[in-house]
Amino acid sequence: MPSRQPRQARDPISLAGPTAFDLMASEKLEAFMAVASPTETQEEQDKRTHIITTFTALFRDWVRSVCLAKGYDAETANRAGGLVLTSGSYRLGLNERGTDIDTICVAPRMVTRDDFFDSLKVILEDRDEVENLSAVETAKVPIITFDFDGVNLDLLFAQLPLDAVPETLDVNDDAVLQGVDFGTEKSLNGPRVTNLIEQLVPSFTTFRSLLRCVRLWAKRRGLYSNKMGYLGGVNCNILSAFICQMYPNAAVSVLLQKFFSVLREWPWPTPIEITPQYDAGLGLEGWDPSQYGNRFHVMPILTPAYPSMNSTANVSRNTLDVMIWEMNVAHDKMRAALAQGGDGWERVFEPTDFVVSLEKYLAVEMFVCGLPEHERASKLQGWCGYIESRLRFLAEKLEYGLPIVNVRLLPKKLPLLSERALTDAQGGDGQAYLIGFAVDRDRLQGTDIHLTNKVESFKEEIYAGALKNGLLTESVTREHLRLRVAYFSSWSDMPDEAFASLGGRDAASDARRRVRRAKREARARDRAEAAAALGPSYLGTEYNDDDDPAFLAGESAGTEAHAGGADDEAAAPGMEWANGRATKRPAAELDDGAGDVPPAKAAKPETTGRYDTNGSNDSLRVLTPLGYQQTEYLGARLRAIHDASEGNFKGLRLDALISSDLTRAIQTADAIAPRLVEPVRSRNADLNEGRPCLPEPQPGHASHYTNDQLDGERIERAYRQLCSRPPPSQLPPEAWLRFSVPHASITHLVIRANGSASVRCLGDAGHLPAPMVTS
Repeated sequence: MPSRQPRQARDPISLAGPTAFDLMASEKLEAFMAVASPTETQEEQDKRTHIITTFTALFRDWVRSVCLAKGYDAETANRAGGLVLTSGSYRLGLNERGTDIDTICVAPRMVTRDDFFDSLKVILEDRDEVENLSAVETAKVPIITFDFDGVNLDLLFAQLPLDAVPETLDVNDDAVLQGVDFGTEKSLNGPRVTNLIEQLVPSFTTFRSLLRCVRLWAKRRGLYSNKMGYLGGVNCNILSAFICQMYPNAAVSVLLQKFFSVLREWPWPTPIEITPQYDAGLGLEGWDPSQYGNRFHVMPILTPAYPSMNSTANVSRNTLDVMIWEMNVAHDKMRAALAQGGDGWERVFEPTDFVVSLEKYLAVEMFVCGLPEHERASKLQGWCGYIESRLRFLAEKLEYGLPIVNVRLLPKKLPLLSERALTDAQGGDGQAYLIGFAVDRDRLQGTDIHLTNKVESFKEEIYAGALKNGLLTESVTREHLRLRVAYFSSWSDMPDEAFASLGGRDAASDARRRVRRAKREARARDRAEAAAALGPSYLGTEYNDDDDPAFLAGESAGTEAHAGGADDEAAAPGMEWANGRATKRPAAELDDGAGDVPPAKAAKPETTGRYDTNGSNDSLRVLTPLGYQQTEYLGARLRAIHDASEGNFKGLRLDALISSDLTRAIQTADAIAPRLVEPVRSRNADLNEGRPCLPEPQPGHASHYTNDQLDGERIERAYRQLCSRPPPSQLPPEAWLRFSVPHASITHLVIRANGSASVRCLGDAGHLPAPMVTS
């Protein structure tokens, strides 16, 4: 065992024990899970144990044979040993049916990774129990995956600089990583992380119960795939352990509720860790947010073993938004289940209605054709696995530069969906994945959306990478490995196979009607609440559901929340899916009015913290470390304004936080929101930076701008949306272009009911220390 004793990274939030109601609700939850996600029988568990025992013997015999083949004497070969370790859900004893076994083969220095992918692979292929073997040597962590007597094994390889690997090797000792290569380090950290999680949770039995619930929820809601930017096994393990640490004495029903309530409000990218990072002095690099690549991680979940790494490096802003949205939905369903006395758990875990809730769909189809029949299965498996690991990049590409919103990738493997792919595919075999999105008609010019450039760019990147990684060769070309993207203009255009998870086309039609009805009801509530708070003038023109991209996308968390009854403070009435993030509409104004006169609006626009201006696109123009420091001061200043009992800010309540959907603006809003008192959060793409007009006179750097490149109409639309009433004709836009404001500064505008306006302050940065003022 390592000499270092692990400890929690954070103190618990609550030490309260379970109530009688908590225990009753937990019993009902466990009963539901026993049916929804049954564990293996003792016979099935014994079969897995036998498979591991059989493979361990096979592996040790192989290590001995490799040593002999390389000229080592029999004594050395017999002593070389070899160790087979497991990690993940199998090592944690979840015993879920149909899951794979993550297996790590530990060999001495005489046996190399080339041997692993050469002679061991051949031995496995020759065994009758082995099927569907696929070797991915070019992966970041090379892997062999196959079915052994019907049970899937994922094999990783670790080579230690030792002459012998005994069965008593302590993999938990940090010294085991001395002198190993990158692949070995990552492979060994699988069981090391799993062992530490077991040590760090206050109740292992309760932790396993929570983890089973989290895994089922993530799988059914289309959120279970680390390589596609969502949650994988280790992520679910760490997050579940973290919640157990925060509420060490709680029952599983409470822990599941806290899982959603805590994580949906977590101030990402603040990392989650279950034990502090430390340096074991071996020269291995741990996760550091100041390092270039790590600065762009949006949802860091750190592994507990040395060297700590971010287990969610694949998560993007888009997939994080999807997960936060789903956590809001789940939290509201949890409240409903508990309000019903612990019944109705099936609502929390019901399958996603993704295939009927979005407006348009792309099917990314992968297949092979024209290959020798004996190569077809292995080539197809390798080709599909390679594309799966890169699918998230297509979803990210679609987010930028196109008039579409709510892009979502469903990490569920489907059969080929288009007739052309079925016709071209060798043997009719292949895989497909769906990407859904909605049209942003405010940004749509004309009637068409041109996806060709984005799709073709993605395909070229795939084929270029395939060539680099050796998937494409002189004998296996693009004509053999095929990638096709099919477009479906409506959910109803997809074939029946797309709706299997919902129970078929008829069930999908019913689900579609429920989605539309729920959104109409949610919108009606939004409008009624807005009218009550702001008066009819706030509402403007009645929306047409069928033309509203926010209506056409996602599920309504507001609707789901109202299934829970009257105690609904966390349900956030008016929540909707807008621009890819769970948001809320303004529910109240900031200034009190007098008499029957509608109240004036006080708006406090603030700029973002300093950001990286060298980024080639918005996703790379992120806050710098200084920018994050600036936002800390900005958040403190805004909270002081909110709490002021005297002076100009007396009575001013900052209860709404609206950002543009630029990355730096979202990061700034995420950083300051925890400082405020439960602000209503939303994003508005019309607030994005732009050029309202041509400056007079034009500076040299703007001499190439034309009227076609201006954003005045969009910026004006943002003003009208947020301020309700038309602005008075005062300063022309050209004058505003002459002002320069610092990063993380505050501008205080007051707009009155009669249309008059005043600027209380412009670019106020007095809350920042002088060395931190930048612009």
